[in-house]
Amino acid sequence: MGVCRLHVSHAGFTHPKKRVTFPTVKEIGCAILAGGRSSRFGQDKATIRINGKTLIGHIYDVVSRIFESVAVVSSRHRELKDVPVPIIKDVLPCPGAMTSIITALLYSGMEHTFVVACDMPLVSAEILTYMTADFAGEDILIPKTQWGYEPLHAIYSKACLAPMFRLVQAGRFKITDVFPFVSVKELDEEGRFYRNGKLVFTNVNTMTDLELLQGHNEEGRRAG
Repeated sequence: MGVCRLHVSHAGFTHPKKRVTFPTVKEIGCAILAGGRSSRFGQDKATIRINGKTLIGHIYDVVSRIFESVAVVSSRHRELKDVPVPIIKDVLPCPGAMTSIITALLYSGMEHTFVVACDMPLVSAEILTYMTADFAGEDILIPKTQWGYEPLHAIYSKACLAPMFRLVQAGRFKITDVFPFVSVKELDEEGRFYRNGKLVFTNVNTMTDLELLQGHNEEGRRAG
């Protein structure tokens, strides 16, 4: 395996204009990960348009209601029209979520950063408020369902950087491999993890997934 050399850019997190609906969180940054290859989807998931807005734009609209400091981590995009925040290039050429989380933590001005994938269209401000309210300074706060952990909808601290770098150098890219080296708090599955009967962590891997989720959201809106 080749050596992953550190790349540093000059981008940083920004502070978007807020819409006051939920309590904002000043001490936790937010990074939207948008550098995936979208190989199963067949096109860039971040920029596919849903109801006139990109998928990542929908994610941004939610997280920007909660977090004052937001950035996008991606080596694929130079700009994203619906997301007026800095786009930070991955600091390592190694693909995968571990590299993007390392990048987010390096560039965040906060000790802790909430990391979310750009292909989770059911992410909700209610769940984010619940998570941040339950946060007590752990190195990792991560939801856990009957299907396992949700590492791309979790809060990480800069204390994760050193063990993550060591894991990457060893060719290990599984997020849970860092758990023995840091403090971890699990949020067990509850009814609040669901939105219109679907897990908020559900991600879009195929066009069929997207169509099902869109239909599900329409049913939820009519019912509401």
